[in-house]
Amino acid sequence: MNPETKIEQHQTYLDVKGHVSASGMKEALRSPKHYMAFQDAPHEEKPAFVIGTAVHMKIMEPEKFGDEYCYIRSSELPFPDKDFRNKDNKDFRATFLMGNEGKVVLSENQWIEVDVMTKNAMDNKMVQGLFEKDFTVEQSHYFDVGTLNGVEYNMKGKMRTDYLHDELPIFVDIKTTVDASPKGFLRMYNNFKYQLQMAWYFDMLNKHFKEVEEAYILAVENKYPYMAQIYRISEDDLQYGRYMYTCALDRIKRAEEGGYYPGYEVYAGFEDDGSITNNGVLELKTPGPWVQEYVV
Repeated sequence: MNPETKIEQHQTYLDVKGHVSASGMKEALRSPKHYMAFQDAPHEEKPAFVIGTAVHMKIMEPEKFGDEYCYIRSSELPFPDKDFRNKDNKDFRATFLMGNEGKVVLSENQWIEVDVMTKNAMDNKMVQGLFEKDFTVEQSHYFDVGTLNGVEYNMKGKMRTDYLHDELPIFVDIKTTVDASPKGFLRMYNNFKYQLQMAWYFDMLNKHFKEVEEAYILAVENKYPYMAQIYRISEDDLQYGRYMYTCALDRIKRAEEGGYYPGYEVYAGFEDDGSITNNGVLELKTPGPWVQEYVV
């Protein structure tokens, strides 16, 4: 297939099956069977991500935010000191929803959180500079993976970029997090294997779409005081990400060509004939030397 870029809803992107993605490859690193389960499962945007999605839009497309999101001011309720179990408040909410059909309804606290998170992010001088320039946001990219490091991967790939600068060779991914500090965010960065995602985006953009030279993550806290910090992805981490996504692609390639998607037995390794070593039996061993810690 020819490389293709689309402006589409996030759910539309999630619904596209049969393509290798960063999320799918992270599952393949658990096991090929996890990857297959991920490919077969329906993918819906999780309710827990509503704040992150709203922050994405308010930072990158503030002019559209009011068309997509709304909230009910408690001060406007017939009985502000009561919740929506109150009949008058319940009727008010029903009328409000009818007048805002199709919009995502945030709670008042969520609305305030999104506002403060966005303000703190935009207070960052680097972020200000990025969003003063021309850029494109929320694009879905589809392509053939093709040949990488001399290996042919007969697979279709996809990715969805948050921010692509129209002039500078950079892209930015926005992440909401509990802790955006260098030490705190590094834990999330490693746990969610963001190196894999950023390297995949970096390399596939260069291979199929446009030249990029630097990758950034804008980390925005979703807990008070909603601090924000921008990070550049080092060349070492891009190399580590390449190692991870190459391992994932190799696992997927082996599974698809052999018609067998092993689970954790994949950690036993493979023989030259392609069979699982030791029939997939793994040995449990406590790491490090054991010590006599019990008194008898």
